[in-house]
Amino acid sequence: MSGVTPSHPGVLIVDDDRHIRDILRELFISSGYQAQVAADGREALELFDTDRPSLTVTDVHMPVMDGVELLKKARAIDPDAAFLVLTGVANVQTAVESLKFGAYDFIMKPVHMDELLIAAERALEHRGLLIERREHQEGEQHANCAWQRDLRPAHDPVVAAAGRRPARRTPPGPAR
Repeated sequence: MSGVTPSHPGVLIVDDDRHIRDILRELFISSGYQAQVAADGREALELFDTDRPSLTVTDVHMPVMDGVELLKKARAIDPDAAFLVLTGVANVQTAVESLKFGAYDFIMKPVHMDELLIAAERALEHRGLLIERREHQEGEQHANCAWQRDLRPAHDPVVAAAGRRPARRTPPGPAR
């Protein structure tokens, strides 16, 4: 999945319910995504680390490693990773925690497929903007370093001259 083009982004679907994994996998494949599935957070983290999917859709409550822990660890690997967090249990604390650690959205089950696809598109668009901004900032920083490097030869003599103390003069005033 690592060579995925923007028109066919990769999605990692993580849920301990095989039926939900299969339905979501088919939904994303039929919508032009390349999809992989994992049954728990640990399996997902291994796939994430290897393939770096553009989007991860994860359940919260799973054995071995839950979705929030997966989110934290995956975002440590790739800070631009796009995440959608799904849950069947309405829990404001879990929603806030997910968003705090970088989830793009927190979606309640049962999931409306159209809403999930719209959220996925928006999460990927947001991810693209984050990457573009970071690359722009890195480009500006590189250009600034080059500008400073190019300016240094002309700048050094000016600095050296400014560092010399001027001859001491007495201010003009009334003659004594």
